[in-house]
Amino acid sequence: SVCPAVLDAIRQAKGDAQRVVITLDPRRDTPSTLPRLANDWRLGDDTLLLSGSVADVEEAARAFRVSTDRNPRTGEIAHPGLVFVIDGRGRIRYTLNGPSASWLTEALARSAAQ
Repeated sequence: SVCPAVLDAIRQAKGDAQRVVITLDPRRDTPSTLPRLANDWRLGDDTLLLSGSVADVEEAARAFRVSTDRNPRTGEIAHPGLVFVIDGRGRIRYTLNGPSASWLTEALARSAAQ
């Protein structure tokens, strides 16, 4: 799974930015389970963890062009390790696939400077 590496990069990235993680598995990651997941994933108070209805999450994935493939047997979701850096106006400045913390830190710094 790409999730641990991506979450690690998000946690370690330096920069003054609001971090938002959207689950791609709303069937299992329901609003009532999000506090436990945030704790399990070691997300700090500076990171929002979001879920929603299956339709809403699938629509968000389509809007951001994130491909997903749900294994009907196990329920596991295969997906790329995409991280989006979005500026204060809501524009995507950078799309990074499986970034290291240093790449993400650089993208945050460049976005803040623009």
